[in-house]
Amino acid sequence: MDAHCLDPSQPWALAHGVLVRGKGLKLPDGRSAVDALVVDNVLPKTLLFPSNRGATPIDSHPGLLLKVLVEVGVEPNRSFTAGGRTFSFAQLLEAGRDAALAGVRGEDPPFKNRAWQLEILGESAEPALRQEVLEVLVKNQAYFEDYAREPGKRYRKATEQQGQRRVPGAIHRYYCGGLHLFQATQRIHGQELPAALQRQYELLLLRLKLETGYWKDAWASVQRRSPPDLERHRRVIFAQRLKLQGHALETYLRAIRAGVLEPTPEVVEELNAGFRELAETVKELVSSGIYAELPRLAQAAPQLYRDLAGDSAHALHAYVLAQGVEGVVAK
Repeated sequence: MDAHCLDPSQPWALAHGVLVRGKGLKLPDGRSAVDALVVDNVLPKTLLFPSNRGATPIDSHPGLLLKVLVEVGVEPNRSFTAGGRTFSFAQLLEAGRDAALAGVRGEDPPFKNRAWQLEILGESAEPALRQEVLEVLVKNQAYFEDYAREPGKRYRKATEQQGQRRVPGAIHRYYCGGLHLFQATQRIHGQELPAALQRQYELLLLRLKLETGYWKDAWASVQRRSPPDLERHRRVIFAQRLKLQGHALETYLRAIRAGVLEPTPEVVEELNAGFRELAETVKELVSSGIYAELPRLAQAAPQLYRDLAGDSAHALHAYVLAQGVEGVVAK
């Protein structure tokens, strides 16, 4: 993360660095990383962030940069100057929330790429919107209920028919497997924990266990392949494991750190198991040599590069959030 998420020329990556290191993060040149994110990228006339600058992603998901700045607690009265205009973070947030309200609905599936804007709205979201987002999460995680009722049932990821092929279905249709949608749902509910949302957290821990097992089985099934083919499978499988485990642990720990959920002994046991599996995932990625190849992948396979850089940051953020949570062993 330090090698790839502290570069102001890659705003989407720097946002992940700020998420992990916090609002006090300094760049190698001594500048504030928060200032660099805002001043170098905001459009002064609108106080909005563009989605890209040429081929360089900026707000790679609508609301990404502002969501991170909200999450790390940038003060409302903090001022910035860009393009000859001085403005406060409160003004920046107001513009972002107006844009979110104007664009957050209308996608299919609902909120597919709007989780970050929902986080910007936070608890200011109208009750009807909070309920709608929760209902979308419940609907798309409902298939996990079958596995909760039948613990021995073999897990298969949900798919749906699209033309002549099967594609990811249910919660897997969403970015990062819907875990950012889950984070948006928790953010807009604040300290509220309706029964339906409480159930989603229980399913989240179940999902962490089921999908870790799914990827273990996938890895075991390709062991007889030729070395080059096996290596390709290893990178895909363990990159997907990283995405799932890092985001799932991060999501649950956000709720604990916010005081919404209690780290009961049963929960701590599940989280510790998750961190043990995450450690194994990271060891496999390191042994594959893929982290050493990230500079090459940035050109040869940019999506894989962005996934590994961003998902590594979310996994590291889970470790950060775990510190000080009684009983959780994350190392």
